[in-house]
Amino acid sequence: VATSEARARLVREAQALAKLNHPHIVAIHDVGEHRGAVWLAMEHIEGETLAAWSKRQRRSWREVLAVMTPAARGLSAAHDAGLVHRDIKPDNIMLGADGRVRVMDLGLARALGDEARAAPVAPVAATAAARDLAVLAAQVTRAGALMGTPAYMSPEQLRGDVADVRTDVFSFCVMSWEALMGVRPFAGETLVELAANVLAGRLGAVPRDSHSRRVPGWLRRVCVQGLAVEPERRFASIHALLDALSRGQARSRARKWLVGAASVAALGGSAALYQRHDGAARLAACEEAGAGIDAVWGEEARIRV
Repeated sequence: VATSEARARLVREAQALAKLNHPHIVAIHDVGEHRGAVWLAMEHIEGETLAAWSKRQRRSWREVLAVMTPAARGLSAAHDAGLVHRDIKPDNIMLGADGRVRVMDLGLARALGDEARAAPVAPVAATAAARDLAVLAAQVTRAGALMGTPAYMSPEQLRGDVADVRTDVFSFCVMSWEALMGVRPFAGETLVELAANVLAGRLGAVPRDSHSRRVPGWLRRVCVQGLAVEPERRFASIHALLDALSRGQARSRARKWLVGAASVAALGGSAALYQRHDGAARLAACEEAGAGIDAVWGEEARIRV
């Protein structure tokens, strides 16, 4: 790492992580500098990134939530320590072979309230700068004034405004939507197209494949709220996002229980109805048999005898 800016970013990463001791955040054990380069001794994790995990096969919404929930808890711990990640994306979430999910690469994190304003992106202007931006793929990370990975960047990052915890809420919901639906919420082959859609809040259509159709409505609504263009319309914190996920799952479990109870009740009702029908049939058969006996042995038969 040759430039002073890059060295400063790595030092910030080490300082940010050194403050945290959380099971869902990658640990930094040591940091130093050698011949103008910064080195980090990080926790070694056997596993794969969320990006690799998602690409191997489509996952159910419950499997996705089982990964995203602990990642949100780790991110929330960073926020509680006064840090904003600024670069939440699937490549920065590790799924360990031990089953633990960890947030990593806080190299873009800065102390809250000590945020420098970045140069804004002109997403739709027909300028030379816009034409230059158009050649960048949406998933490319640009170092310098525009910090972060554009495909997961919030509107305020694209505008060059100050980032806060709601910035991470937005990026987290982009990542969640992609894991749930198999596509990102905002389309764009270039940074210009992507930024235009993000700043206008133009969400893409929900895919019609079986996995996407099974994502419950409450979970889609949680993601949509987190993807609001205006930060004040999003969840105020990752804590609030986690609460919404918890309430949604609780309601989903309650509905599942009610459906199960209704099914049991329906089966019980069917059994009772069958028993009543069977009893009535037996009674009718007995009455019919009794009528036959009366025809063979009645008052006239007794007189004859």
